[in-house]
Amino acid sequence: KGFSGTGGKTTELRARIRGKSDWLTPELPDVNPFEREVSLLIDSMENGTLHPLDGSSGRATHEILMAVFESARQHARIDMPLTVSEHPILSMI
Repeated sequence: KGFSGTGGKTTELRARIRGKSDWLTPELPDVNPFEREVSLLIDSMENGTLHPLDGSSGRATHEILMAVFESARQHARIDMPLTVSEHPILSMI
């Protein structure tokens, strides 16, 4: 199992956990991501359920990314929810 990396090469997904000496290789589900996405979309339309990638999910992801940039700008830990209103990258320019 793997994912496409630079140049179309398949690379194993792994992570380094603080305090652990070895790399962690998570077990990934064997699913077709396109089929899964279409299935979730149809389910949300037919049953009125919330899609996992709805707008609030996207906003939360965006806020986390902006916190990462703000942390890089300040060289400090950033608490959530964000209180900075300007874009951190524009502040660094």
